[in-house]
Amino acid sequence: MSAHSEIWLRGNQRLLGVGLLTATLVLVICGLILYFFHDAITVTIISICTAGAIVMAALMFWVGRLPRIAYDSDRREVILYLPGPTPYRVPLDIVECFFLGSGITQIPGQPSRDVQTKNIVVRLAERAEDWHRRDLTLSIGKWCEGYITIRGLYCEPLDIEAVKRLNTLIHQAQQGAAKPIPSQPALVQGQLLTTGLETLQDPPQ
Repeated sequence: MSAHSEIWLRGNQRLLGVGLLTATLVLVICGLILYFFHDAITVTIISICTAGAIVMAALMFWVGRLPRIAYDSDRREVILYLPGPTPYRVPLDIVECFFLGSGITQIPGQPSRDVQTKNIVVRLAERAEDWHRRDLTLSIGKWCEGYITIRGLYCEPLDIEAVKRLNTLIHQAQQGAAKPIPSQPALVQGQLLTTGLETLQDPPQ
């Protein structure tokens, strides 16, 4: 993130804890097996399992520490940290509001298990047609018809208050971007956006 970026929505710290705990248990089990068995085949298998546990722990640590939504005040961009190689930088002026949505999500590593989760839905301006669609893995989210759905599994706990806070932040950022930068820091005041606080289902693809 940029030095001037502020976090608007954090990642799922619970996912980080589960991943690290699972990796630790795998390492402990591998250590116990090696304590009792020393043949070449066992050592090879345990080495592969250990390497996999370390990679999984590193991945979970990286995903858990990243925010989900941030704002770069220098470039006036809303940054979406969806699990993937690079974040998406969306121009501030085309982000209209945030909704609290809901939908079915698959648990990573358990493709047969579906759970109902709360999601954050970002609505983009109709005029920004170039930003209306991106290809995402469905277990992570959806981006189609100008709506971006971020699965709650990868976010901090979501509720109406979290959505109110996001709408307040986007309103304040847009109000601030529309005014000249003052010589002295000043508090940007604005009316709370209430549009988009109702629960909705995921937008159609």
